[in-house]
Amino acid sequence: MAVADRLETALLVRETWKRLGLTQVQFAQGLGVRQAQRGE
Repeated sequence: MAVADRLETALLVRETWKRLGLTQVQFAQGLGVRQAQRGE
């Protein structure tokens, strides 16, 4: 169940970002920033 929920959330986030007009490059940069903030 948790895996399905996560997948659904990921798809929802991608849909939302598409509507906001964000590109995959900005998506990747966003993930990079988040990881940097965690100290990874």
